[in-house]
Amino acid sequence: INYKSDNIILEDFTKEYIIEKKLFPYIPFYIARYEKELISGNNIRDAIKDLEYLRNKMLDLHKN
Repeated sequence: INYKSDNIILEDFTKEYIIEKKLFPYIPFYIARYEKELISGNNIRDAIKDLEYLRNKMLDLHKN
């Protein structure tokens, strides 16, 4: 058996793309983009906004 898998560049994935394509396993990697900001406590507003967006979209999908 020969398995072939293309490399995925997660930096190219937007939160909208992840939700649109239902790529939910990639959400932790998306969140990891904010690791430095979360550790230092600097400018975490963007991380909070993205996390709220992902949460709300997933809840919306669950309702439907």
